[in-house]
Amino acid sequence: MPSQKHQVPLRIIQNQPALAPFLLKKVLGYELPAHTETTFTSSHLGNCTPKEWTSDEAVVLRDGTQAVLAIAVERQDGRDKDKRLSWPAYLSVLHGRLECPAVLIVLCPDRALASWCAQPMRSTVRSTMTMYWPVSTRPPGRSWRA
Repeated sequence: MPSQKHQVPLRIIQNQPALAPFLLKKVLGYELPAHTETTFTSSHLGNCTPKEWTSDEAVVLRDGTQAVLAIAVERQDGRDKDKRLSWPAYLSVLHGRLECPAVLIVLCPDRALASWCAQPMRSTVRSTMTMYWPVSTRPPGRSWRA
């Protein structure tokens, strides 16, 4: 069972969901996209329809027994939005399994496809943001609205 220390910050966000984008913008300097509301979505990250995440190849760089970099390698022959949406999952799975940073190489037959594949995936840009937040404090006179 999670401790009170673990649960209190989460309960605050449950009561004030606007706190999450506030922290991203005001504390961490993250540029928020234009939006009209802040709502909850399921925090359960299971997949009702099991999906197997399999890259074409995967390579790991080690320093002794320590994994220092995982590389997912994909061969892409055409524009495939669904395939592109799977790439962040590949990186997350490799990162979680090997406990090291993970990157993706996409091998393409031409420059146009390579350019399409190279477009940044917003979900992987600065997606992990860490901050120290003493639970008992709140900036004086500040609302949680981003």
